[in-house]
Amino acid sequence: MKAVIDPARCQGKARCFNLYPSIFGKGPDGKGIIVRTEDLDTDELIVDAQSAANACPRGAITLVE
Repeated sequence: MKAVIDPARCQGKARCFNLYPSIFGKGPDGKGIIVRTEDLDTDELIVDAQSAANACPRGAITLVE
């Protein structure tokens, strides 16, 4: 499973990378980026990514197989 950010939806509210910096980072434009390019291979990482998706006010984060 991987996390994906839709850059067109992201407004750079910083919730994802402030809450879960092991998965998300801040891009040069201030929007969220994925820093963990490997699969989210533990339950903890999957829960963290889903929590970030739930916290995103624009729904820019999704999880894909």
